[in-house]
Formats: sequence, C-alpha cells, structure tokens
Amino acid sequence: MGNKVNLFEKKLAKWLGVKNAIMVNSGSSANLLLITSLLYRAINKKILNHGDEILVPALAW
Repeated sequence: MGNKVNLFEKKLAKWLGVKNAIMVNSGSSANLLLITSLLYRAINKKILNHGDEILVPALAW
C-alpha cells in the first residue's frame, strides 16, 4: 500500500509480538484475507480437500 503502511505494519507486529501484521482497506478485504488464510492452512494440513464445501450463515458478525 505504501511505505508508511509498511512501516506501521512492522511496528504493529513488533508491538503485538507477532511475526507479521497486515493492513487492509476494508472489512470485505479483511474477510477475504481471513478465509484465504484459513483455507490455505486447512488444505496444506489435509483438513480440507479441493472441492469440499464450507457452509456459512447468510448473516454473521
């Protein structure tokens, strides 16, 4: 996103004591990032397979 955002991400990660922190521009982008990361982890650990369905409610907070 930019140099200031990169610097903020690094400082935030350090403050939180985690390896990485990622900034996004909207709640929708945050939701997509969350689902992508969960699916990536699940597929690599063989919890899910390609083609499996994940059902979610139409309204969730």
